[in-house]
Amino acid sequence: MFAKNSQFSRKQFSRKQFARNNSNAAGCIVCACLLFSILVSCGQNLYTQGRKLVAEGEYAGAANKLSDDLALNPSHAKSWRELGVARYYLGDYVESLSHLNRASKLAGDPRTELYRGMTLEKLSRWDDASGAYTAALALKPPKQLIKRIILRQRRVERRDVIARALASEESIDVDSIPLNTVAVYDFDGSRLSPELAPLALGFAEFTAIDLAKVSALTVVERVNLSLLLDELKLSGSGVVDPATAPRVGKLLGSRKVITGWVESPEPDQIRVGGVIVNTVDNTEALPESEQEQLQQLFKLQKAFVYRVLQELGVEPTDAERLAIDRIPTDSLNAFLEYCRGLNSMRLGSYAEAEGHFENAQSIDENFSEAGEQASEAGGLSDDVNFESYIQTFTAPGAPGLDPNLRNIVINTGAIPGGGGESSSPNQPPVIPTGSVIIRGNPDAD
Repeated sequence: MFAKNSQFSRKQFSRKQFARNNSNAAGCIVCACLLFSILVSCGQNLYTQGRKLVAEGEYAGAANKLSDDLALNPSHAKSWRELGVARYYLGDYVESLSHLNRASKLAGDPRTELYRGMTLEKLSRWDDASGAYTAALALKPPKQLIKRIILRQRRVERRDVIARALASEESIDVDSIPLNTVAVYDFDGSRLSPELAPLALGFAEFTAIDLAKVSALTVVERVNLSLLLDELKLSGSGVVDPATAPRVGKLLGSRKVITGWVESPEPDQIRVGGVIVNTVDNTEALPESEQEQLQQLFKLQKAFVYRVLQELGVEPTDAERLAIDRIPTDSLNAFLEYCRGLNSMRLGSYAEAEGHFENAQSIDENFSEAGEQASEAGGLSDDVNFESYIQTFTAPGAPGLDPNLRNIVINTGAIPGGGGESSSPNQPPVIPTGSVIIRGNPDAD
């Protein structure tokens, strides 16, 4: 009997101990779940606070919050991204790139790649910046950005060409530059009145346009020339100095460089002259100057082009002559507005330039070159505001009120002792068995 009672007591004790152990285990699971919930909520809170501070321009505070979040959750790609954005605006480009690269490896998105591109630009790593923009385009960025990214990438690639040329300047073999390559410098308009001075830019522009119609020549894009002159700090008076032409031709890969001048010897007269400089031996050829009535300025410009072709020893075909002879506009006022637009472009006032080009086309609706330049100026204006567009179209939504936020239910397995919802409106609901509810998605944009 005693043995039976002892055996019964031992069984009873074992059941109590088992229940106690189960209760402790359940308590540990609950504590672990609650701790997990607190950590996730804390991380979510730090991220959303950091993201909000980035949106408000409080970048130092944002960096602190995001760093704290990453201490809890080092694999949170969006915190790495926003930390990289904050460092970008703080001017810490090397550190910014490191954070953005981390975000890109964890989970790339358009915002990450676009800020990587801009950061790489700040570090003058043009080729890598172009690659980042390619990655951004592949990740389907907002439609409003696609054209702007393509334009930005094109400009970055041009800067890469210039940077590579400057880096390898000493090793460039000028004898290897093709004989048919030509670059057209800006013309000097300093001897014209302020009202007419922009005509010099127009003469240079249309000289390049007309020479490009001849298949026997390869004409360097004038936008490349502009970028190079900016790099060489020659965007002022030195731009028309023939003494700088050989170096510029060498860097642009052009055998001949054409520059010129425009003046008005009498109120209704205009004269143009020029110089052709050989990049290899620095020799100069001087086409005879041409003079004409101001209203016949395109007749003068065409005569100059044919004089240049004669000096270059190039005979255009009949079809090419027909293309060269085309007069873009019969309106002096339209052409002056076009030239003012070119001048504004050179000064970096792209919105103003766009207005001049649009005015030119409104004066003469058939002036197609003015429409093309208006589009180019608009693209450059967008390029200046590129960073603002990136901020506007890729910024995460406002934290806390985002309609995309959703509740996450994380399964924790069966926990003994679970209960149902509270029947009293004054009592908080009981967490359902086997779940932890986290209000809001910390990764939602």
